[in-house]
Amino acid sequence: MKKILSAYKILIWSSVIAIILIPLIFLVLVPGSGSSNNKPGVSSETALAIPTDASAFFLFKDIETVSNSINSANDLFGRIIFGNSPLKQLIDKLYSVSGAETLKDVIDHGCALSYHYSSKDEVSPLFIMKLKEGELAYILGSLKDGNSQTRQYNGISVYKWNNVEYAASGGFILASPSPLILESSIRHILSGSSILDNADLADLLAKTVLRETMVFINHAQCGKLFSAYSNRRFLKYSDFISRFTSWSALEIYSQENKIILRGGFLNSKGPANYSEIFRGSNTVNSIIASVVPHNTYSLLTISVQDIQSFLKKFNEYGNFFRRSDQEIASKAAKWFATLDAKEVGAALIPYGSVNWNTIIIRTDRPFFGFIKRWLSKDDEIIPLPFYESGYLKYLFGDMFHEEENSHILRNGEYIIIGNNEVLTEVFAKKRGKFSFDEYISQTKAHNLLDRSSGAMTLIVNGSEQPDSLVKFFKKDANLKEITKSFNLMLGAIQLKPDKQGNPAYEIFFYGDSLKDLPQPGKASVESPAGWERDTIVKIPAGPFELINFSSGEKEFLEQLPNYWLRLSDKGMNGIWAVPFQVPLRGYVQQVDYYRNGKLQMLFAGGNRVFMLDRNGRFVSPYPISTDSLILLGPKVYNVKKDGDFAIMLLHTDNTLRLYDKNCKPYPIWSDIRLPETIREFPELKDFGGNRYWILRTSLRTMIYTVNGIPVTDIKEKNRLKPDSPVIPLPGSDVLVQTLQGRNISINLETGEIKRYKH
Repeated sequence: MKKILSAYKILIWSSVIAIILIPLIFLVLVPGSGSSNNKPGVSSETALAIPTDASAFFLFKDIETVSNSINSANDLFGRIIFGNSPLKQLIDKLYSVSGAETLKDVIDHGCALSYHYSSKDEVSPLFIMKLKEGELAYILGSLKDGNSQTRQYNGISVYKWNNVEYAASGGFILASPSPLILESSIRHILSGSSILDNADLADLLAKTVLRETMVFINHAQCGKLFSAYSNRRFLKYSDFISRFTSWSALEIYSQENKIILRGGFLNSKGPANYSEIFRGSNTVNSIIASVVPHNTYSLLTISVQDIQSFLKKFNEYGNFFRRSDQEIASKAAKWFATLDAKEVGAALIPYGSVNWNTIIIRTDRPFFGFIKRWLSKDDEIIPLPFYESGYLKYLFGDMFHEEENSHILRNGEYIIIGNNEVLTEVFAKKRGKFSFDEYISQTKAHNLLDRSSGAMTLIVNGSEQPDSLVKFFKKDANLKEITKSFNLMLGAIQLKPDKQGNPAYEIFFYGDSLKDLPQPGKASVESPAGWERDTIVKIPAGPFELINFSSGEKEFLEQLPNYWLRLSDKGMNGIWAVPFQVPLRGYVQQVDYYRNGKLQMLFAGGNRVFMLDRNGRFVSPYPISTDSLILLGPKVYNVKKDGDFAIMLLHTDNTLRLYDKNCKPYPIWSDIRLPETIREFPELKDFGGNRYWILRTSLRTMIYTVNGIPVTDIKEKNRLKPDSPVIPLPGSDVLVQTLQGRNISINLETGEIKRYKH
């Protein structure tokens, strides 16, 4: 029971991010609202009618933007915010009335929607629309049609329309299902006060470029949102959300089945705001997702490239609330410093019907010095008891607490801490080789998250546990209905420094209903047309044939089920085995790195390229990390015909990149990208005294210069067949064949295309 409660406690961290931005769940898949461009007339003027106690508010460019958000064919926005609320009908009525010729200017007036604590455990909306005097009279007359209920409040007429009260004051029309909130707005307008009197908000607005749809969150008031929306057992987490920052401002962009939010926040309390920890943070390319299983529920990663700076700020935050034990924190910091860590992660991994919290630490070097301690008689890496319990929690917060009786597993460059059985079955035995990163890479959500620049990133996959996304809320009927319409649901929140080093947000939610969910062995997904055709990239599994440079006999390198690498002779008898932690990416190439006749083995895994000598020793300066995960490779070429080699890799973003022998970007190289899936490496051929790349896909043949530049802009009518011959002609011309079967010649130097005549 303790284990289940322990795992369940960490599950709350995922809810924290969901509830951190409770107003944002209103926005899940806001259809067609938001824009990446500045819009003329977008103003914060309507905020003058918002009372000072607002927990959050939206600014809309105009009434049409609001109506489109509510009434689009995919009206999740309306369903989540309004449900069956009569406020939706009132907004529809206002939009309908604004179409009159008399009100032709109304379409350009801004709108706002704010949320306020109205009674015990209740939050109510207030809708605001800016109008001129004549427009107000016309609209009030239209709304009063058939309505006889009127009352007075502070000299202002208050009307009732389908259980919504509305009034006109200060050049605004105000509407709310809560009389208390409507009266509060009237009082604020009459007294000349508003939410804009908040100095922090005013400071944030001065720094924010307003877009077509914006949301502003008052974190000091988030406790009221918790009271209204979350189940009672989660109320205690509102303290952390209130301290996360002072105010947030986010632009909302939505298209089809995804929503993206980008923006920043204002930390007025210095180290008392948690997000201040990440100001000026150094980021690192996050690759922990490549070692956790595909069904991981959530993964939180933190860059620790500059661990001393991080710990200093984290301790300042802890000291501010007197929650830090300096003695334990000091011991923990000294222990962690010995690991040479670059990234830490906390993953919730389903196993035996429980989500187990598992901590992953990515270090800068493999732990080969510890191999003998962690080997069993079957040459499998085995977990051992973990004795530094509580250290990671002191260093990085409650989400990094270990399970009861945790064990530690050292696997190459990764240190994994968690439940013994989970470490053994999921990580050591590696019965499933399908990673969380590979899962995401097969969805259209993969390009929504930039893992190369995040200081802190949380990814939540609700696809296999849809109920988990709504269990935190008291009234979850609408949310349950929404989650039932998707079988794929991915969301992420990322903190990353902006150009000035200030922490900023990037958030997305993606939902889809797929015929087939991601499966092992498929390539990553891109959005351009044609990608859906022939998207499977076959990754050869080996054994990989080699040549013994001393005897000239065949040898083989193979990857064992536990990911270890074993060299075998021609009879497949093992010679040696070395530990390895990720799947090979389909190639093992032999190279003469030192140009002394002795060959090394070059191969890749994750985002790294490795080199082994024939005795099973890793060759310096390898392993070397690349900026992106590797899908296929490496493939080596003698580009300059000088006996040296260059390395080509196919990355998971469908990009071919060339590197020199030290795995540094090749000079004067242009990355090769295509809309369709690249499934194999190009040939390097000689024509007319120069070298060219011939790349074949399922849709075409492409020809590139040795620097990766297309030799010509081939229009659709001249697109080359996937199996087109490339036959040298006199000079720099080659004979090729189009999809229509026409023979054409291409001058590889000038790019000139001519119809070929025998």
